[in-house]
Amino acid sequence: MFNELTGLHQHVGNFPGVTVDKKVGVTEIAPHLKATIIDLPGSYSLYPRREDEWVSYKVMMEQEKDLKVDMVLMVADASNLKRNLLFVSQIIDLKLPVVVALTMVDLARQKGIEIDVSALARELGVPIIPINPRKGKGVAALKKAIEHTAEEYYQAPVRDFINNQGLAEKAVSGIKGLYPDMSDYKAIHYLINHESFHIDPVTQEKIETIEQDNQFNHTRVQAEEILQRYQRIGSIMKQTVSGAKSNAKETLHR
Repeated sequence: MFNELTGLHQHVGNFPGVTVDKKVGVTEIAPHLKATIIDLPGSYSLYPRREDEWVSYKVMMEQEKDLKVDMVLMVADASNLKRNLLFVSQIIDLKLPVVVALTMVDLARQKGIEIDVSALARELGVPIIPINPRKGKGVAALKKAIEHTAEEYYQAPVRDFINNQGLAEKAVSGIKGLYPDMSDYKAIHYLINHESFHIDPVTQEKIETIEQDNQFNHTRVQAEEILQRYQRIGSIMKQTVSGAKSNAKETLHR
């Protein structure tokens, strides 16, 4: 997908402080719109374990000082949709503009899986474009969706995918007292991983106090979040996907 969009207009470097490759390319989305595209390491959720997952995570959490995210282009595998939608739902709840490029649609059909893409897009509240980058199919439609999102025809859904504030109401409110414009879901990640973020010592201490005063339990909140996300994803898939084994057990790893 990255190569199809950027062609020869790309270069490779490292993210600051780590040995993880950073592929950067430039593409013309429309005659009046050029985009710099950064190919982030692949992830399945916003709970990083490996070094490369931490790179993607910090970019999504706006912790890379020289890198501002204007939009997230998420590549989702139609043949492994449930697992991919977990990550999509998390990015949506960060309130970042999102466009989903849906790949492997042909493979999904071979498995007997049919996806009502329009219905799925309505349920998620973000544009979803089926693509086959190797054959160049869907790329024009994807660029149009990116253009419309850049022009704010599409915006991040107002309602959260799940009730993030309800996962730790008082602690989330405390964080939003420090960062009023922050989404509820991003506030949860500040509670969990603030020690790894670029935050001044005074604010770090305030966040630590909010954690302790509200007995914030990282493991419990994370487990409850994932459970609620998969429950809603399962409900959405029952309405929009046929032939999928939507009742498969999911395992949470931290």
